[in-house]
Amino acid sequence: MINSLKYNLVGIFTVICMVVAYTAEEKIIKLITGSLLIIALIFSLIETQRSIELSSGQKQLSWIILIPLLSLVGYLYKIYE
Repeated sequence: MINSLKYNLVGIFTVICMVVAYTAEEKIIKLITGSLLIIALIFSLIETQRSIELSSGQKQLSWIILIPLLSLVGYLYKIYE
């Protein structure tokens, strides 16, 4: 149950960071929440790949998380260019 709670909190945290990163006016807030979101997405990808409970098809499908990850990196780079 504790693991389930941890993953639910990471999911909620990720959604909040995504909303704040794309809607905030201040650049520093976008940088902080964007960086936290990047960390959460990388954490999610690593945990999915390391899980023994998922099939190889599910693990391969989890690589699609790179699309929002790269999109966010590009968005943050564009802001600070």
